[in-house]
Amino acid sequence: MSKTNKKAIWGGIFLGSAVGTIIGLLIAPRSGGETRQVLKKSALRNWEGTLTRLKEAIAAGIEASNKSAREINQSYEKITDDSDSTNNN
Repeated sequence: MSKTNKKAIWGGIFLGSAVGTIIGLLIAPRSGGETRQVLKKSALRNWEGTLTRLKEAIAAGIEASNKSAREINQSYEKITDDSDSTNNN
């Protein structure tokens, strides 16, 4: 790539960034402080919902784990009972 092409690319990037920034400032519906407050409230609201879903998922996981443990214990007891009755005959 020649120096002219590199300069043109960097010039385009700079010009595009400047134009985008100016347009963004001109059409922004709120000030920066207001936008930050809206984002903060949204993040907190979403965080609370995420924590609620996480707690529910953990509770469901614990319940499923306990159920599996009970089933394994029942299977083990059945196997050992069957083994004992076979050995006693």
